[in-house]
Order: sequence, then structure tokens, then C-alpha cells
Amino acid sequence: MSLHSQVLFLALLAALSLPAFAQTASPGDAERDRSELERAATLRQQSSEERERIEVDRVRGEAECRAKILENRCREDLKQSLIRRENAVRAQQNEAGRLEREVRARSVAARDAAREADRPVREAEQAEQARLFREKQARQQVEPRGHALGQAEARGADKARRADAKAGRRERDAAAAAERARRAREDAARYDEKQKKHDERVREAAAKAAAQSAAQPPSKTAASAPRH
Repeated sequence: MSLHSQVLFLALLAALSLPAFAQTASPGDAERDRSELERAATLRQQSSEERERIEVDRVRGEAECRAKILENRCREDLKQSLIRRENAVRAQQNEAGRLEREVRARSVAARDAAREADRPVREAEQAEQARLFREKQARQQVEPRGHALGQAEARGADKARRADAKAGRRERDAAAAAERARRAREDAARYDEKQKKHDERVREAAAKAAAQSAAQPPSKTAASAPRH
């Protein structure tokens, strides 16, 4: 499989994974994840195509340098030009990897928050089922004699007290889970704001570098001398 085909395969795999993300994220978050994954796939495709062009230009440039008088100078200029282009390719690949990692991190955080929010409900259902089972057992074990009945009532009262204490702990756990979920949302909001500022700085740096590159005069090519 060629590098170009591998890039397209990874992009398709990322797109197919988006429905799973949407189950635990809001519509806005799911749309942002989809947009960032598409951007990452585009960056990887562009970097793959540029790397292929670099290899073609490398072979062509080396052949041209062999035909020049100042062959070593030509090779050095070619090397520096290719290095700059390869650095740009790596920057694109790094940016694509960053976007993909952020989408995965948000998906994991959303799933964890949803699981944590549902935990008190599941525990309450399990506690209710256990209570009903104990009540059924208690009814089946009631003895006709008054003494045995009194003992059963005492045990039932003790069980009821323990059940009330356990219910209180569940309520506290539910409140703690809600607080953790709130903090997770606040952390996510702060992270998004920090990332927006980082992206803005990256765009400004890229624009500044492009402006400086456009302002530089073209390098002069050494005049060729006749061979003896």
C-alpha cells in the first residue's frame, strides 16, 4: 500500500469512529471533532504529497548539479531547500497528530463523565433490588410464634437502619459525582480556551514567517565558467 493510500485509509478510519464519539459528546463537540479529524486527514494527505514531490525534486536537482561547474555549491543549496521543505512536512504531520490526540482525549473524557454521572442511578437501582429481595426473604422467614416474630422485627428494624445509612452514603456519592462532572466540564472549557489561544499564536507565527520569506530577495546563481 502506497503512502498516499495509507493516509486516505487513516482518514476513513477516523471518520468511521465519529459516531462513537457522538454518543458521549454534545452536537457541537461532535461537529468540532469531525472538523478537526477532517483537517488532520487533509494535513496528512498534503504532507504525503509534498514528500513525494520532495523526492522527485531531489533526484532532478542532483542531476542538474552534476552538470554545473560549482557542483558542491549547487548540492548544498539543494540540500538546504529540501531540508526546509521536509521541516514543513513534519510540522504538518505533527499538527495532524495533535488534532487527532485532542479528539481522542475529549472522547475519553466525555465517556468517563457520562459513566460517572450514571453510576449513582445504577447503584440506586441495585440497592432497591436488594431491598426488595430482603423484604421477600423476611416475609418468608416470619415465624408464627410471638418470640420469633419479635426477633424478626428487631432484625428488620436493624436492616432498615443499615439501609437508611447506605442510602445516605449513596446520596453523598451522587452529589460528589455531580461535582466531579461539573469540574470536568470547567476543565474542558479552560482547555478549549487555552487551545484557541495556542492556535492563534501558531497562525500568527506562520503568517509572520510567510511574510518574512516573501520579503527576502531571491538568491543569485553563481555565473557558470567555461570548462578547460
